[in-house]
Amino acid sequence: GYEANLYKSLDKKEEAKTAYNRLLGYIEKGHLIDPMSGENANSGGLFFKNNHDNKRAAVFYTKADEIFQKLGDKSWLTIIASNLGEVYNNMGEYEQSLKYYNQSIKLGKEIGDESGLSITYNNISSTYENLGQYETAIEMAKNAVALGKKNSHNALSAFYSSLGHRYYSIGDYEAALINYEKALALDRKSNDNFKVSQRLGSIGSTYLGLKKWSLAEQKLKESVKIAEEVGSVMDMAAGWHNLGMLSKDLKKSTEAKTYLEKSLALYKKYGLEREAAADLMILGQLNYERFNNTYKAEQYLKEAEAIYSKLKLSFELSEVYYHLAGMYAKKNNITESIKYAEKGVGFFESIRTSSSQTSVIQLSTSIKLYEVLAATYAANKQYKKAFNTFEKVKANVLVSKLSAGISPIAATTDQINKKLTANAA
Repeated sequence: GYEANLYKSLDKKEEAKTAYNRLLGYIEKGHLIDPMSGENANSGGLFFKNNHDNKRAAVFYTKADEIFQKLGDKSWLTIIASNLGEVYNNMGEYEQSLKYYNQSIKLGKEIGDESGLSITYNNISSTYENLGQYETAIEMAKNAVALGKKNSHNALSAFYSSLGHRYYSIGDYEAALINYEKALALDRKSNDNFKVSQRLGSIGSTYLGLKKWSLAEQKLKESVKIAEEVGSVMDMAAGWHNLGMLSKDLKKSTEAKTYLEKSLALYKKYGLEREAAADLMILGQLNYERFNNTYKAEQYLKEAEAIYSKLKLSFELSEVYYHLAGMYAKKNNITESIKYAEKGVGFFESIRTSSSQTSVIQLSTSIKLYEVLAATYAANKQYKKAFNTFEKVKANVLVSKLSAGISPIAATTDQINKKLTANAA
């Protein structure tokens, strides 16, 4: 283990990877069952997780779990179960993630490890959010904060930040802001500029949601400045992404494209697929909506689709399908537009069926999906389908051109409803 840990400390990743794999071979070949072997296997799992190889990390953590199961060490088993929950969450295997997180919570309660419990509650909240179980996600994040106040003061800012993320995900920006500000205050107090940069980025993103543009720009630029000063590459990428979103909302399309391409390059370089997919989706949207470049838009959106499919993120997939439907409608490829709009609606309905909790953001996306689906049905002269689809969500504006000749920008609900009703009769 010494060799692997030495290479890791020197940031020699390839050498460390080879050494950890060799170490695992020794443990398996010798059937080693001792605390040091278990700790080395856990260390290897942490190394691979931090280098975005969650599948390999799971192999190491599983070996560590086997060793500590045989040793009967509940303290280590609590930690390993939580680590396994994290990597399975990262791989999109959410039910498996919950299984291990709940094992860790059960063990943590048995041994009275409230500090460890707070970390697991914090992490499991992300998995519940990924499953669309927003109320449970918020409840878990609140548990982490409550225990953190008693036992984990060093991690408390992270717990407040996670609770902010959970509120942000359901569109409750005011509640998100309160928790981000609490996290920021703790990080400023401890002079942790890496985290200060992160919190300012979250606050800036929240002001975007609140449409407070000047405050958003101020916080985001402050975040990027600090990130550059401390050399936090990922916070720089996050800042560029958020500045790209701000520029997009302010109709500064070229500026938005520049920021998003910069953040995308870093996310791809460091293997952050989910973050890269978000940039790819927005770049696809910009290319077909603002730059009339459907060829480039299709490339970006298809790449985002592949990543979200791999990660099994249904809501994000439904958003990509919405943009693919809109992009194909712009190309007058009505068949493909209908195909993707129907897929998007199908994914949203599957989310709603599997979870009793639907966020405001998800409802907004579903409205857009139904709109574009109704528009494409009408463009294909499938008026009954268009009318039935439109009836599901009475939206103010259809985002795609109707064959009836109504402007998609000026059309009102009454105009569209009247025309579709006439054609459906």
